Amino acid sequence: MIIAVDVGYGFTKALNEYQRSVVFPSLVAPGQDRSLEGIFGAGQSGLDCLHVRVNGQEFFVGELAWRGGMGASFTLEAWKIGHQNTQVLLATAAALLLPVGVATIHLATGLPYEDYRHQRQPMEEMLKAFRAEVEFLGGPLTGEGRTVRFHQITVFPQAAGAVYASLDTQTLAQVAGSGRLISVVDVGYKTTDVVTFEAGHTFRLRPDLSGTVDQGISDLERRLLAVFTEKTGRRLDPARAGRLLEEGGIELGGRFLDLREEISRTREALAGLIRDKVRTIWRDQGEFIWRVYLVGGGCVYLAEALQNLHPAMHLVEDAQFANARGFLAVARRRERGLAGTR
Repeated sequence: MIIAVDVGYGFTKALNEYQRSVVFPSLVAPGQDRSLEGIFGAGQSGLDCLHVRVNGQEFFVGELAWRGGMGASFTLEAWKIGHQNTQVLLATAAALLLPVGVATIHLATGLPYEDYRHQRQPMEEMLKAFRAEVEFLGGPLTGEGRTVRFHQITVFPQAAGAVYASLDTQTLAQVAGSGRLISVVDVGYKTTDVVTFEAGHTFRLRPDLSGTVDQGISDLERRLLAVFTEKTGRRLDPARAGRLLEEGGIELGGRFLDLREEISRTREALAGLIRDKVRTIWRDQGEFIWRVYLVGGGCVYLAEALQNLHPAMHLVEDAQFANARGFLAVARRRERGLAGTR
């Protein structure tokens, strides 16, 4: 069973080889008793009610961590592979997509482009030793449990994986051997990855036209939190910033604090900064790039503002899942290759 998991700084996205998928915020909080919720008829079976016990310790995950947890947290650490939150998010996502009775998991996952070189080996070592007993106390699998162990591991650079999800068979045939340049711009929560390929008989990475921009949706959220403080004199829990951005404001004292104008201005400013830095990575080769694919969860907020990044810009369908789909495609190719050598 291949399961592709993209543990992003903002959202965790996962997909299995049967095309079942889940997505939830990358938030974790200590778990606690929720028996009172049932009194008011609250549902317990949605992804917004992920209450898990992982190796004997209880956690609220995703939306529930924000809504009902004490001290919901997320990590922006560059070295996040050993962080408890990452392991809980990975275990939860894999368990949700693991059918009953399946014990063999081929995990396909990735790292930001500039972290890949230094973190791939430690990540693979951590994943080889990974074992999680996951019990669902809330969510779609309430009352069920899964054992999560990875028998095979594929770790691939983010954005590089997304190119496999961005190009259909016809386009691949069209560009094969052409020498054309194709770039993937992956707008994430913390950073924006730029990965450029040259289409020979195989796709050849162009490191000279690839890199990472240290801006993403978290910059937009930070600015909104500052605006909220300026307007109200209060501080807002950073874990609530995503909801603030999604809803365009917040109910406060019985009135709606409208921040849509500030969101629009900040979005344009952030898109301009990302655009300038991406073009710096491309240097004077930008006009020679045949096609640019825009992927990543940040596209929800920045795709329109980034349309003038390049004349041949294409927004990938379901851009938030592009990396997960790419990881899955890479893992399938690897399994076919291994099968062919037996």
